[in-house]
Amino acid sequence: MLWHVFYGRGRMLLSNHAQGRNFRPIFVMSDPISWTAEATERLKEIPFFVRPAARKKIENFAREAGITEITETVYEQAKQKFN
Repeated sequence: MLWHVFYGRGRMLLSNHAQGRNFRPIFVMSDPISWTAEATERLKEIPFFVRPAARKKIENFAREAGITEITETVYEQAKQKFN
């Protein structure tokens, strides 16, 4: 299997199919999401053994919404969506 890396719009896209019109990224790396101190404290309410998965889900929720910083409000919105 061949892997191809594409750079564009400040993101790195990794794909296993390099045909232009059929290009489908399978992995997207973008700028890291920052967390406010309050949102980080709220994250500690989640049991430690599921916290990494919850953090990832919240960050993906924020990326999809075009948000670059997790605040308490964003945390609550994600919590409502996933509960």
